Amino acid sequence: MIASNNTGESKLIVDLTNGTSPQKNLLSVVAYILDIKYKFAIDVIKLNQRIKGKLEFIPVADLLTSYVPAPDTTRLDDIAYLGLAEVARYKRIIELQTQRFKNIDSNAADEYFFRDNLIHSIQLKLQGDKKRDNTVYRIAVSSLSASIEELITLMISKYQLYSNPDDVYKKTLGKKIEVVEQKVKQETSSDFDITFFEKFNDFILYLRNSTTNYENLCFQRIKFHLRIAIF
Repeated sequence: MIASNNTGESKLIVDLTNGTSPQKNLLSVVAYILDIKYKFAIDVIKLNQRIKGKLEFIPVADLLTSYVPAPDTTRLDDIAYLGLAEVARYKRIIELQTQRFKNIDSNAADEYFFRDNLIHSIQLKLQGDKKRDNTVYRIAVSSLSASIEELITLMISKYQLYSNPDDVYKKTLGKKIEVVEQKVKQETSSDFDITFFEKFNDFILYLRNSTTNYENLCFQRIKFHLRIAIF
């Protein structure tokens, strides 16, 4: 009912005071999502001052003067980015991937760098969303790719995919991916889709390079690249 009546010309008013707590919570969420402008709740302090603690039916005049407007919906966006609910969701995913990263080689894996760097990437991504800043997005991609590179380096060292393990740290991300590809080609079964594997690796490298190296990418394109990289 609220959604169908919330048109551009709507003067719909939402009362966040009456009803049970679940109803009020649901109503406030709907009002926030639909960005309903006229949202009000009773200021119980102001109301008590008017009725002086009397337990009786409250006159309409006292009720009307006790209603106060709820904060503008858009102001909650600033709080949301500070609270970082999105980061909280990503943290659960990051913790899982960090454990998998550690399981490759618990002695050599720097799990704290890997985890904290991924969390920092998400925080930068949210800052870029808020500020619409391409520079912040590029930093986020660079930070994210650092964790990816750390993962690939650990795999190369653990499984001795490079003749001189010390030299692997001097290689670029692209060269490290090539080392992994060559090993997979040698060891994989015949039913493994090596073409998809190669193109996927090329795509990951393209996402990193296209976002960090090109100045002429528009905001929406960089944002799209970063979202794909994160997922």
